[in-house]
Amino acid sequence: MRPLPMTATRTPPHDFDAEQSVLGAMLLSRDAIAVALEHCRTEDFYKPAHGHVFEAISSLYGEGEPVDPVTVADELRRAGLLDVIGGPNLLIDLLASTPSTANAGRYAKIVADHALLRKLIGAGNEIADKGYELGEVDEVIAKAEGLLSSATAGRNNGPRQLNVRRVGDALFQPPEEPPVLVDGLIRTGELCVVGAARGVGKSWLGMNLSAQVDRGDGWFMGALPIRKKATVLLCQGEIDEWESWRRWQMLTGTGDPPGGVLETFDRWRIRTVRRRSSNGASSDEYAEALLDPRLEATIVEQGVDLLIIDPWAVFFAGPENDNDATEAALDKLRALAMSHAVAVVILHHLGKSTEAREPEDLWRGASRLADWAATRVTLLPHYTDRQASAQGMTRQQARRYVDVKLLRRSHPTPDFSAVLGDDGWWSRWKPPGEDTAGRTHLGIDDVIAACRDAGGAWPSGTQAAASMGVAAHTATKLLQAAERRGEIEHFPGPRGAIGWRLPGPKLTVVGNPGESI
Repeated sequence: MRPLPMTATRTPPHDFDAEQSVLGAMLLSRDAIAVALEHCRTEDFYKPAHGHVFEAISSLYGEGEPVDPVTVADELRRAGLLDVIGGPNLLIDLLASTPSTANAGRYAKIVADHALLRKLIGAGNEIADKGYELGEVDEVIAKAEGLLSSATAGRNNGPRQLNVRRVGDALFQPPEEPPVLVDGLIRTGELCVVGAARGVGKSWLGMNLSAQVDRGDGWFMGALPIRKKATVLLCQGEIDEWESWRRWQMLTGTGDPPGGVLETFDRWRIRTVRRRSSNGASSDEYAEALLDPRLEATIVEQGVDLLIIDPWAVFFAGPENDNDATEAALDKLRALAMSHAVAVVILHHLGKSTEAREPEDLWRGASRLADWAATRVTLLPHYTDRQASAQGMTRQQARRYVDVKLLRRSHPTPDFSAVLGDDGWWSRWKPPGEDTAGRTHLGIDDVIAACRDAGGAWPSGTQAAASMGVAAHTATKLLQAAERRGEIEHFPGPRGAIGWRLPGPKLTVVGNPGESI
């Protein structure tokens, strides 16, 4: 198609205000980008500089990168086009000229309609030229129809297609595998959530992970191998600087301090706002997340590889049960992780009852947080409150023993049990007397033999479990089974404990028939 004739009186149709408004809206809102891409393309912009900006925004959006004046300017600079469009000031002017991001679809349609008119004018000029050539009429008509069809191609044919790839091609040209930080837990660009009740030791877990990833070796919680040394940004939302110093002293002792761990006590927030978009007679309300720019600036300047957020409730400003707000915040974090090759670990307080024994029950109130994660980790107390009380353990002591339940999207990671030591380190723990399937090796005859070896009695269930070398709840089941068979009996122990003993001969007191001791 030949160039459009440029005369002083016949300027091709265009609307600079609409072009500026749609580009400014795209710089302000990812939703505006999605809407604009449904209506117009790079070649629809009359001003070449506007077309270059649109192409840069589309490229960043398609790759999952953040879109703002800084990233777009960098994209144009790398393409050698920043000076061509007039420098970064053009992007600032575009922001200032945007009346509303909610009307991005309308602005984009105006741009597309003017582009179509220009194409029709160009096609009309070529058709007129073909007519003056005095060729075969049928041939001229066919060429005219072809020109009109080409000019209106894509008109009202639906939205722009998604970026797709052929699986067959991908198999022969595989993408680069993201580096694994902790095998079975997280790799670069992924999101991992760790949930547990309060008082279990999640903050210790976050500090353990920071120190071990900083070293680049060892086994996280004694079970998951560290694969890569990385720079960590630990966002402390619950403990202050003095308490953090005390904990690092416990964890490192006289060893090398974690020099690659960065720590912040600034409570940056992921805020969410409700916006409304209109399209003709209808309108929709949606949530948009706003990330504190200091976080991204710190990640970029410090070269952070792993971001740990402890806990989610402190840094997320929206309501936990608002699914739209939570998803908007997680989408913003995911874009941050993908654009800067950062792994993200979120520590979260589970508000459900600690007696729940299934992870799905505990995560029900924060399902969106778990659904977006590549790995979901749930720390379930190994002992119930009743079991802990029967063993003479305080609730705080009992919560140090957990069953670690993992749900991973890629290769499954086996569950295991762990304990938080007095030194602040989590380590793998195998419940006494149980194999990996959780079955006991002992029977009732073993219980009787162990009780006889202990002198015929145990003053508490805790001592019975220790004597038999099994977990407290396992010991309780065995003792109750033995009692049902009449092989053992319980009695009141010291300080309200329940003791267990072998039945002994009953002595009859002379002169008091039927009374025994």
